[in-house]
Amino acid sequence: MLEYGEIGRFLPHRHPMLLVDRVLSYTAGERITTVKAISGAEPCYAGVPPDAPPEAFGYPETLLIESFAQSGALLWLMTAHDRGERLGGVGMVAVLRECAFGRRAWPGDLVRHEVRLERMIGDNVVFSGEIRTPAGPVATVDSIIAAFRPGEALAASDNVAETMTPRSDHVVAQPLQ
Repeated sequence: MLEYGEIGRFLPHRHPMLLVDRVLSYTAGERITTVKAISGAEPCYAGVPPDAPPEAFGYPETLLIESFAQSGALLWLMTAHDRGERLGGVGMVAVLRECAFGRRAWPGDLVRHEVRLERMIGDNVVFSGEIRTPAGPVATVDSIIAAFRPGEALAASDNVAETMTPRSDHVVAQPLQ
């Protein structure tokens, strides 16, 4: 449906931070299925010595969530494009809730993201979904809330973190049942 070179029409990310390789299916305003091929040549493995134990080569969960979020951004931006809408500003994840991890993903795995668009209100969106490999479920995401905000507003603060109010209930990591 959408190949690696075409994804750049929608996402600003480029190598090495573009973590979606292909869009397999897409239904505007509803869902998207994407894949990410994990390679031992990824930058996250650069400092891992060759004689490290096998568990050192588990793909970082933070990068799995980033890849999932990029898939959600594709769904959002492709939907807006299909509707003739333009989203301006800087896209960002605001909240990640109820993320549960199961098995690890490893070099050689083809990670599949199934992302559902739950709500789209102006320049805010809520996604949910699952991350899988052929060996089984890797993670479930109850919700990611993302938003587009004017770049000037973000640049006005020397420390963007100062403009945010941290809450301990924003991220809840639980084992996948």
